[in-house]
Amino acid sequence: MAAAAFEVGPHTGSITQMPLVSVVVPLYNKARYVLRALESLAAQTVSDLEVIVVDDGSTDGGDRIAEAIRDSRFRLLRQTNAGPGAARNRGLREARAPFVGFLDADDRWLPHFLSENLALLERHPTAAAVCCGWCEDPGGAFPAKWWRDCNTNEGLVALSPGTKARDMVGMIAYTNPSTILARTQSVLKWGGFYEAGSRYGEDAALYLKMFLNEPFYFHPRQLAAMDVEASELCRNYRTARPVEPFLLDESVVLDACPPELLPLLRQFLKARACKTASVLGYWGDWRGANELARRYLSARDWQMPFFALAVLSSSPLVMPIGWAARSLTQLGAAPARDSREA
Repeated sequence: MAAAAFEVGPHTGSITQMPLVSVVVPLYNKARYVLRALESLAAQTVSDLEVIVVDDGSTDGGDRIAEAIRDSRFRLLRQTNAGPGAARNRGLREARAPFVGFLDADDRWLPHFLSENLALLERHPTAAAVCCGWCEDPGGAFPAKWWRDCNTNEGLVALSPGTKARDMVGMIAYTNPSTILARTQSVLKWGGFYEAGSRYGEDAALYLKMFLNEPFYFHPRQLAAMDVEASELCRNYRTARPVEPFLLDESVVLDACPPELLPLLRQFLKARACKTASVLGYWGDWRGANELARRYLSARDWQMPFFALAVLSSSPLVMPIGWAARSLTQLGAAPARDSREA
């Protein structure tokens, strides 16, 4: 797709006042997809926006595609490679609008993404953000089972001491930067995205802090399209995925947690440790699984989902079992998408 094919949206003049929405697009070696993402922003029914593309040291020419766009609402920033969290934060610091979204360069927004999510934020002034549903690119399927498995009902959700940890796990599983429109001040208040060299879970660390302190509005309407072939988070890995930063250092989220929600957060961390240790065991990394199990789990947690699997994953005995499981997976149907499973 050549940059010359870009069609400018209805707004072609210069922006003389603060835009309504800032959209940050982190870009790293997505030359094949970035124009599609940017075209989806130009096609929004809300035209009062600025688009900040942050090139994170691309080597495939994607930055030149973004630079060639002739629309005054679009601008390109360049930096040396520092990871997705740092790229999003760079754009966040430049954002001028009261609302902000973060569209990955291999995803796209459907034309009514902004109009429908903005209406919900205006209707629910206490909501820090709106998280919507999506469809898959290619194919257009919406993973309805994903919505059900996340135990998340449509509406405004605020955590309380009575919230179940599994519901909090579902909230994190459902969130993705490309499906969220937030109030800029809320994102800034909680420190933006985790950086510190992380390449996985940097968004979850931010959303956890926001969940613990402000309501979110969840709904399943398909307003975004996520490329399940291009996404680094959704592809089938050949090795274990990195561990989420809040499991490596729980102070990342503990320091932002209200005292009354500390028991809920600790149960959430146990649940995520169980699942992550099980994934590590699948890939034969029993030492990593053992470290998580020792840090977060005790015999009193035996009733938690994946507890037995996490314990098994913490032993060298898991290595032949994991090898057998991977072999069976390769022989059978395509593995399930690898993301923050509920």
